[in-house]
Amino acid sequence: MRSTRLLAFFVVAFTLLLGASWCFAILRPASSLQPSPKATPATPKSDAEIQKCIQDKVAASELKNQNVQVSVANGEATLAGPFSTPGHKNTAGQIARGCGAHKYILQHRRAT
Repeated sequence: MRSTRLLAFFVVAFTLLLGASWCFAILRPASSLQPSPKATPATPKSDAEIQKCIQDKVAASELKNQNVQVSVANGEATLAGPFSTPGHKNTAGQIARGCGAHKYILQHRRAT
């Protein structure tokens, strides 16, 4: 009988704690959930800025020895290089998107 009361006490206490935490989560102001403007970097807008950004990031990535050529026209980036693994293709795509290209094309070239 005593263990049943103890179990009931813990169930009620846990339920109250869970409900209180849910209420506080709902009451949190929306502004505290949004990232600060300083946390998100500004993406370049012009084709020249996008191209420079991609070239700089490619030079600092695992693709630096792959001789990747970059061109940008109307926000569409074209990356040409010997992308030998799916990881290289993924990295190139992430770099292009991160620099503000709204579309990217990967052209596979054979290494010479």
